[in-house]
Amino acid sequence: MSARIMLINIHSYRNAGDAALTEVALGQLRKHFPGCQITVMMNDPQSFTGEAKTVISFLRWGTRNPHNQSLKFFWLAIVSVISILSYHLFRHPFFLPITSDVKDSIGAYLNADLVICTPGGYFYRYGRGRALIVFMLTIAFAILAKKPLYMLPQSFGPSHPRGRDGSRNIYSSVHG
Repeated sequence: MSARIMLINIHSYRNAGDAALTEVALGQLRKHFPGCQITVMMNDPQSFTGEAKTVISFLRWGTRNPHNQSLKFFWLAIVSVISILSYHLFRHPFFLPITSDVKDSIGAYLNADLVICTPGGYFYRYGRGRALIVFMLTIAFAILAKKPLYMLPQSFGPSHPRGRDGSRNIYSSVHG
């Protein structure tokens, strides 16, 4: 049986850096796991040009509509925990009401043999910090689902929207 691998935390293929890093990761996975089935979790799945299956990221789902984002992420956490618990108890996830694309994303985690965080940089804080919390949720989800989790090379920061002198740094000016 071929390995089912989930590659998470990819932004968009419209971003050349994300596309290049993801292509290298996919190539290495195919080289080391011949015949593997890869699912890619992305913020912008429509931009993907590869052969792997795509699912929507939790971040994209939560930010599609700017209203009630905190409530949506809280609901996602509840739905995720219940689906994981039911999967462990009954080998079948039970889903509280949530969109089918999120069910597909949760199902991809539960069906994966291996979860891998894409290379790049998503451990940073901007705005109110929700993105970092959601990225941490994607990692926690794999751990709670008892899936082996690997992180390809990462960069970290910035963790504060302002520099030590109180001025806005370039990164926070673009993203904050």
